[in-house]
Amino acid sequence: MSGVYKQALKSLQPGTQNALVIVNNGDRSVWTFTLRDSIEDSINVTIWGSIQFVRKLFSSFHIGSVVEVINPKVIARRPEDRNELFMPWVSSACSLTVNEGNALVQIHDAPTRAKYEPLLMLPIKNLNGLRTLKSIFENLEALRDQYVDILVVVTFISDIRNVVTRDGRDIKFRNFEAIDGSTDEVVSLMLWEDEWIEKAALWEPKRTVLLLVDVRIAYDNFKKKTVLSTARKTMITENPNISQTTTIRNAVQFYEHDIMSGNFVTPNPDTITSVMTIQEISEKLNRKTKQGERIQFATILKAYVMDINVENLNPGIISIRCALCKKIIPDNRDSCMNLECPSGNGTRVPLNIMSLNLKVNLRDSTGYLIGCRLFGDTAERVLGCTVNEFQEMILPQRTELKWKYTLEKCDIRLHVLGSNKAFEILHAQDCLKYIVSLMYNCDNVIVSSVAYTAMHYVHIGFQYILKEEIIELTNATIKRNFSFEDSYFIWLLALLSSEISCHIYLYSVIPLIIDYLYENSINDITSIIEITACIRILANIVQETSGRLAKYLLENSKYSLSNLKILLNKLLLCQYVHIRKETLWLIGNLYNHNSVDIKKIIQEVISESVLKQTVLYTIQQYQ
Repeated sequence: MSGVYKQALKSLQPGTQNALVIVNNGDRSVWTFTLRDSIEDSINVTIWGSIQFVRKLFSSFHIGSVVEVINPKVIARRPEDRNELFMPWVSSACSLTVNEGNALVQIHDAPTRAKYEPLLMLPIKNLNGLRTLKSIFENLEALRDQYVDILVVVTFISDIRNVVTRDGRDIKFRNFEAIDGSTDEVVSLMLWEDEWIEKAALWEPKRTVLLLVDVRIAYDNFKKKTVLSTARKTMITENPNISQTTTIRNAVQFYEHDIMSGNFVTPNPDTITSVMTIQEISEKLNRKTKQGERIQFATILKAYVMDINVENLNPGIISIRCALCKKIIPDNRDSCMNLECPSGNGTRVPLNIMSLNLKVNLRDSTGYLIGCRLFGDTAERVLGCTVNEFQEMILPQRTELKWKYTLEKCDIRLHVLGSNKAFEILHAQDCLKYIVSLMYNCDNVIVSSVAYTAMHYVHIGFQYILKEEIIELTNATIKRNFSFEDSYFIWLLALLSSEISCHIYLYSVIPLIIDYLYENSINDITSIIEITACIRILANIVQETSGRLAKYLLENSKYSLSNLKILLNKLLLCQYVHIRKETLWLIGNLYNHNSVDIKKIIQEVISESVLKQTVLYTIQQYQ
């Protein structure tokens, strides 16, 4: 710094050397946006100034604002300028720069503003390069590090999520998914700009069409694969005023979004041709998946409808949701109370929708599917009534609805979703502890829902749950008021009985189960699901090594051996294959018991000629 002298600005002269000029260099901010004033013409604008100046402009103007830019600096765009890589495509060869103190941006409040507003719904560039999702997915690697233009229909919009960046900044984003009818594959994208995050709350699944210009195709280090993503230069046009909008919207009307999970797209039912059994569905769901892979498929299941819970008076079978953010509306509220949602924060009148949320039990010759979800418009079509009409029905009317399908064999088009990934995340966060706590302490009104949750949790994650956790859930479950009217409750016990260490804890429910079997199997068997679960429980726990639990069945003071023979014979002659198979398994476990006394008793029971012939006949059927 030798020979350098401090100089005031007024003292500077042409040729002055070794001058040090000191200025008040406060924090600066920048904001970029795109303008258009005709169908063909558009230009990018960059605003420079203090944080307060830029922040005020940013909060004053929004997508769709009609503005005047006064005294901007006009700069020729340079192809070699790296900043151009991150700017939206525009027709102009120039760009505008607005510097604080020299230029101004203000609302154009004049009658002529009406001619500019329709431009918001017109494509910003020629659509000759528009690509279908099918062509993109088929050539994904070849298109890597390129930008594409797509026209899609929104199928799912997520809640706003918050993340903390590595440098400690709190940022938010929103996911959405979309399709275009050219393929069953769905494109999943993220919105990072605050304005688009807010606008997306108003998008309607299967109604909102988006023209996405310059969507980037790149390798995602987190997902470990090449994906489509929005970038800084991506331009979004909502419901563009072009003929293709109606065409593509009509093409995807059979794609039904899942309002509970939202992350999957259902294929057109008319395109489903594969037929699977329940066993095949279970095997496919249980196969090991690749990292990040989601199992989803559609199939036709030829099965009997065993139950539809339309007679359930629990208010949970009719859900009320916010039409915008899809959050459940509590009974004592009129809005979602979601501050990120226009209906929840009071900026617009709440708009809520009611929908049916039913559970269906199915069976075929290979197994059961318990608690399949039947909801929304599909439920209304199946039942032949609207949700409002259903709400007004009295119990006999609902019972009549139930028997339209119960015990009928139907061709059922299933959308099957499954992944252990969700379970692993929930289990890592000690979700089971909360389920156990609810089972111990919840009100009787929701205990059925807790049992339903626990049943699916155990079914999916049985191999991951510790023995101590299974025992704790068993203890919590048997302390509830035992009800055979709740198939989820009894099937939860059936799953828990698969853990040998739980057998001794189930001792208290065995008398109830045996009584239920005798009372409900003498005449025509109608409670098929519950009886099957009861036999499964007995078949599991009679293996207990001391023989104590097995003897409660074989040497019960309330029922003689003659009664037991009649019961077993009735079960083996049952028209339902599941009951016959479970009964054979029960008898087999008694025959193979390590207690000589148990073996002797069951051999005596089976030796009776009629029952022995029934057992042999049943075995031959499955050989």
